[in-house]
Amino acid sequence: RWAGARRALARRRWGSAASARRRGADAPRLVAEGLGGADVARVVSNEVRGLTARAAEIAAASLEAEGRGPVPAPWCLMVLGSGGRGECLLSADQDNALVHAGGEADDPWFADFGARIADLLDEAGLARCSGGVMAANREWRGTVEDWRTRVDAWLRRATREDLMHVDIFFDLVAVAGEVSLARTLHADAVAAASQTPPFTNLLAEWVSSLTPLFAMFGRLRTVEGRIDLKRSGLMPLVGIARTLALRAGSLARSTTDRLRDAAAAGRIAESDASTLIAMHAELLDVVLAQQLRDLEDGIRPSSRVVLKRLGKDGARRLRVQLHRLDEILRGLRGSVSG
Repeated sequence: RWAGARRALARRRWGSAASARRRGADAPRLVAEGLGGADVARVVSNEVRGLTARAAEIAAASLEAEGRGPVPAPWCLMVLGSGGRGECLLSADQDNALVHAGGEADDPWFADFGARIADLLDEAGLARCSGGVMAANREWRGTVEDWRTRVDAWLRRATREDLMHVDIFFDLVAVAGEVSLARTLHADAVAAASQTPPFTNLLAEWVSSLTPLFAMFGRLRTVEGRIDLKRSGLMPLVGIARTLALRAGSLARSTTDRLRDAAAAGRIAESDASTLIAMHAELLDVVLAQQLRDLEDGIRPSSRVVLKRLGKDGARRLRVQLHRLDEILRGLRGSVSG
């Protein structure tokens, strides 16, 4: 039964070997209908959330069918990162976590549950997270108290690893189980972060270190003719939006909503927020266009864009945008610490 359920989920959405191509199958039509990268990202993110929820349903049913008993305590499965923000494009992988209202004795059941979810998603074409951010790993599942202790440690220590965890944790959205568990966890964590200025200051410094990478004389840095627009664009932009939103106590997940909330709270100028919102949408457009081209050419989609494909005007515009992003990021430390 378990093997059959795994095959059924693999057929349900994207297949396995051609997962990225399946995810991108509708993207050209959506673009032709006038949808931009941000719109397509929301569609893909909804697919990721739906697939993750279905995997949880199948995993729980399989455990019970095998005599492992029903779920031992209320639980909630959460999607993190770009899936939580609603900003996945065609190279998404698994980013999930689990919170439950049981005790330590219940972890073996939830460990198997998380492992089965990871197997199902991988077979359905959503690859395992290379950084291990999955409920299959102990670090990304636990009781309500486990998560409180974990978040408190992140805020107090604020090591580089802690900051990287925060980079996706605060994007969480519930997709299956008792939604209230995730909502309470998220609200409590945001409140704690907003009341810990030393943490948000360090987070701002770390995000500022992710400013766009330039070559000599301010030219765009490329490797084999491609520029990584995740590293030199989306990552720092998303990061500063998250940081400012946390400082303002905003519960928003999407980059656009976070920037709007930060502007409303006086953490960033309205003009800079508008600039970053427009820039974020354009970067998603550029990355999506490259991903669709790469799929046509049989290349695994990524955030690495062929600079020559943009033409001289497009490359010039991108250079201006990334320099503007660099300026805004360098000026925002005061907005966070103030």
